Amino acid sequence: MDKTELKIRKTPTHTLKGEQVDIYVDILTRLVQGGRVNKFFPDPEGFCNLISFYKTSNNCGLYDELQINRDTGLPMEKEISRVITDQQVAAKNIPREKEAELIKRYQQSPSDVNKRRLDTFFYGKALLSKALLKTFNLELKLRSLDTDKYIAYFNAVLERFDLAEGLFARYTMVVGQEDTHWTSAQVEVVGDDLKYTQNFRNILAKYTSNEAEFAFILLNDLEKVTVEEVVRCRIGPLYFRGVNIPEGMEELFDKHPSAFILSFPTDKASTYIKEDKNNDPLVKMYRDCLDPSARHLRDQKAEMMGYKVFKERKFVCTRDVLSDFRALLKKMGARCVVNGI
Repeated sequence: MDKTELKIRKTPTHTLKGEQVDIYVDILTRLVQGGRVNKFFPDPEGFCNLISFYKTSNNCGLYDELQINRDTGLPMEKEISRVITDQQVAAKNIPREKEAELIKRYQQSPSDVNKRRLDTFFYGKALLSKALLKTFNLELKLRSLDTDKYIAYFNAVLERFDLAEGLFARYTMVVGQEDTHWTSAQVEVVGDDLKYTQNFRNILAKYTSNEAEFAFILLNDLEKVTVEEVVRCRIGPLYFRGVNIPEGMEELFDKHPSAFILSFPTDKASTYIKEDKNNDPLVKMYRDCLDPSARHLRDQKAEMMGYKVFKERKFVCTRDVLSDFRALLKKMGARCVVNGI
């Protein structure tokens, strides 16, 4: 038997240092704010708060390097987790510390140890003053109750850092749960409050790691669960020289070497959509990536479940590349909103 060597692709990275980090954070913050995104996207304020702590002026000089994922142009997962973990540690340690004593101790003995302890205190204090995106957060809100059919409809909003894609994503789902006795359900209705089981959390975590259509199909296959809509919105990728750029955009960055382009992709699978449509110039429809036999099964599923798919992508870019980028999208036949900063 032939032995097949398993090859694991290592994520390509690029390291920013010192002033480069500050410039990168400032530009990315302006791009995110320029997106003026709606509630279906990961919270832009929480995102900007998080990346602000990569700047040495905000982390009290404790960190001066930042690793970028060259596939996404955004910070690596370990960089994301580091800030979130630092905030969690600060929540435990800061209440036990006394600022005046730390300052006095450093003034009496300005050693590196006392300086770092004081810097860590101020860094932690700053972290606790800001709301950051979480790597996983699930919220449920009751939509309606059909007491005749014993169905509870609710909105499920799952915000997460997608490890596979290296991006923050928000899934917004309209879910109906049928239960003849209102017991042993994935989600328990208590008045207007909803409490989900660990199993339901695990299911959503497992199924929301790909396209909205993929999640829609898998969730609808669950017993006594009906999904009417799944919307997935993401922040990124970010494109600039030094990271992996989509095919066809190379000349754009050759002409504008200091340009930055941030994308905000949306894909939706819904029973409320009348026709399939793809306005995203950078991706194909899920069905177009399948072989003929698998596509036939997918089409049967779509007809049986009565859903359609919609995709689009919004862009925000620096002013230097705005005109040429709009011209390129027009040439590609793409109808996308492009804002300049």
